[in-house]
Amino acid sequence: MAHELSAHQLNNVRLFLASPGGVEDERNAVHRLTDELNGALRRHGWQVEVLGWEDRAPARGRAQDNINPDVARCDIFLGIVWDRWGTPTGEQSSGFAEEWHLAKARWQSTGKPELWLCFKEIDDELRAKSGSPRRLVVKGRPERPHSARVCRASADRGILRTLRTS
Repeated sequence: MAHELSAHQLNNVRLFLASPGGVEDERNAVHRLTDELNGALRRHGWQVEVLGWEDRAPARGRAQDNINPDVARCDIFLGIVWDRWGTPTGEQSSGFAEEWHLAKARWQSTGKPELWLCFKEIDDELRAKSGSPRRLVVKGRPERPHSARVCRASADRGILRTLRTS
């Protein structure tokens, strides 16, 4: 029987999970998938650590200042966008936009983190709604380096299944 490594003996791959609201199912699926992967990876001395705003305790000052250090230390930036863009931070049009800009700037100067963007498809009913926040998402859609992995997923083909097969 292989002996179990303690958490401080494992090599971490830090995945920062960025998204505005509305994609809670996808965020939960990322956590379930990494839990599943970690079962196998830990036997080989590795684990995926998911970083996100949910893991941050309340802090004084600007909330985004408490989240941005995780973007600065991640190995993979996974952004998931659907029909919302998020809340302005005072420095960017949303927390997601600020996180994306930080990750992209870091990638441009160091080649890290890997950049993954997933766009959940908008159904016709939501697209037809007047005043839909979709306009902001389209207008604010991140400009990406050519090396960024991009997926598009419809509601019936979940984002995580798309990631597993791309």
